[in-house]
Amino acid sequence: MEYMGVGSLQDVVLKCGGIAEPLVARIAASVLRGLQHIHGNRMVHRDIKPHNLLLNHQGDIKISDFGLARTLNDNVTQTKTFVGTLLYMAPERIGGGDYA
Repeated sequence: MEYMGVGSLQDVVLKCGGIAEPLVARIAASVLRGLQHIHGNRMVHRDIKPHNLLLNHQGDIKISDFGLARTLNDNVTQTKTFVGTLLYMAPERIGGGDYA
C-alpha cells in the first residue's frame, strides 16, 4: 500500500475538531466502494472504524488493518465469533447475528 501521509481519519477528526459535510460524503462514498470491493471478493474486514481509514494529501482514503479480516468461506466467520471494536460494531453482530 502506498504511503498515506495525512494519517487516520480519527487523527484528522481529533486534530481539526470535525470535518465538513461534503468531505464526509466523499469519504463515505470512497469507503463504501472499498467495502464493496472487499465483499465482492467474499471477504469481511470486521473492524471498520476511523482509526483504520487512512488519508493521503490528495484526499484519497484507504481501508487498513486487515488483521481481523476473514473470507466468508472461512469457518471463523461462519461461527458466532465476536471480534472488532465494540463502539463501531454492527448491532446485529453485538446481538450474535451473522455477517451481512
